[in-house]
Amino acid sequence: MGGGNDELLDVYILEDNPVELSQIDNYVRQVGQRLKIQLNIHLFSSLAQINQSLPEPSLRNVYILDLEIGDDDQAGLKFSQKIRQYDLAASIIFLTVHDELLPTTYRYQVEALDFIVKSPENVEASLARDLTKVLKKLEMPHRGKTIALRSHYEIMKVYVNDILFFQSNPDNTHASFMYTTNNQRIPINMSLRELEEQADELFRVHRSYLVNVTNIRSLNVKKHQVRFVASELTVPVSRLKMRKLMEVLNNYSSIQW
Repeated sequence: MGGGNDELLDVYILEDNPVELSQIDNYVRQVGQRLKIQLNIHLFSSLAQINQSLPEPSLRNVYILDLEIGDDDQAGLKFSQKIRQYDLAASIIFLTVHDELLPTTYRYQVEALDFIVKSPENVEASLARDLTKVLKKLEMPHRGKTIALRSHYEIMKVYVNDILFFQSNPDNTHASFMYTTNNQRIPINMSLRELEEQADELFRVHRSYLVNVTNIRSLNVKKHQVRFVASELTVPVSRLKMRKLMEVLNNYSSIQW
């Protein structure tokens, strides 16, 4: 894995049983030594404690959350949803005593990295595999910034570079459709007005359309429409927005539109 200092992870462990909290701490330290990872480990026995210590969003953040805290058997999941609202890059690992509770919905709702059943022979091996995955994620080339979007009952992480445009849903003003560079059309539970605030690259060209200006391939001034890279789709531009769109495009390109 390499020489240690450059491979630093911040690990946040939430477990309300003090004996188990200490055990998990030991497992994580053993894995860190074996993989030669420098770890900053933070231990919490209550939601109130960990809520006061949330770090800046980072790919280096790893949350290991007991699913059940006190009498609430979904406390870990609820807290992970809070994390995901502002930290899209962090890795989330759940711990549970119930191996029948391996719902894929948990995984997809908050993009959980793993769901580990608490058994001595299982936890350390699973953590070693998971922290190795986190290190690989850190080595991957960065694909630019992401935004968080609501789709169905999930928060999904989307790279801005992958978005072509959003179209308002004609049947519901609080919803829209996202069109992507890989030809997907995904329903989003957010209005164009909400989406507009998610990234500077998103520009409202029309009452019903919000486009990613960095993915515009051409602008037809006569037909009042734009085309996108890697797509044959076109979007109308209202006359009132044409001049402003050209100004915005000039800021994102060396070409004078």
